[in-house]
Amino acid sequence: QASTQQLHALNTQWQEVVQRANTQGGPHSQMWQASDLWMRIGLERSVLYSAKWAPWISLSAALVAVLAATRSLTVSLLATFTIALVVVQMLALLVLCGWQFGIIEVLCVSVLIGTSIDYCIHIALSFTDATRSLGESTVQTLQKCLANVGGTVTSAAATTAISVSTLFLCQITVFHQVALVMVVNTFVGYLLSVSFFCAALSLCCEWRSTLKEKCSDFEWASTSSSEYGDETRVEFELVGMESSTT
Repeated sequence: QASTQQLHALNTQWQEVVQRANTQGGPHSQMWQASDLWMRIGLERSVLYSAKWAPWISLSAALVAVLAATRSLTVSLLATFTIALVVVQMLALLVLCGWQFGIIEVLCVSVLIGTSIDYCIHIALSFTDATRSLGESTVQTLQKCLANVGGTVTSAAATTAISVSTLFLCQITVFHQVALVMVVNTFVGYLLSVSFFCAALSLCCEWRSTLKEKCSDFEWASTSSSEYGDETRVEFELVGMESSTT
C-alpha cells in the first residue's frame, strides 16, 4: 500500500505525461487522466491538515478534564505532560518500525490521547483526594494512593488491551493496525503512568516538603532574632538607668 507521498509523486508524473501528450497533439487532441487513488490523496491531505490541530485540541481538553477533576494545576500539568509523552513515544515507535504516517496513524493520534488519560486521571484524582483528607502531600500519601487505586488502573489497562485484541481476529488490514497501535499504547500509557507520573508526583512532594522546612526555619529564625533583639534592648535600657542613677 503506497503512502501519500508516493501517490503524490505518481500523480505528478502522470500529469507531466498528459501535459507532454497534449503539447505534441495540438489543440484538437486533448487527454485527461483520472484514478480513484487521487481521491485518496485529497482525503489524506485534509486529514493531515486537521492532524496539525487535533493533538493540541485533544491535549487541551485533557488538561481541562484533569484540572476539573483534581483542581490542582501542578498535578494537571504533570498528567498532561505524561499523556503527551505517551503519544510522542508511540509515534516514534511507529516510525522506528517503518510505518508510514498515513490516514490510520493520523486518526489514531486523538484516540491515543483519549485512552492515555484513563490511567493518569485515576492516579491524579486519588492523590489529590488523599492529600486533602490528610492535609499534606508526601511520599507516604502517594504510596497510599497507589495502594488504593493501583488495582483499578491495572484492571483498566488489562480490559482495554483484551477488548481491543479482538480486532486481530478480523481479516481487514486496517483493523489489525488499529489493534496493534491500541494494545501497544495501552502498555506504554500504563507503564508511564505508574512509573514516570508517580515519580514526578513524588519529586513534587519532596520539593514541597523541603520548601516548607526552609520556610519554617526562616520564620523560626526571624522570631528568635526579634525576641533576642527585644531582650538586648531591655538590657541596654537597664544599663542606661543604672549609669544615670550613679
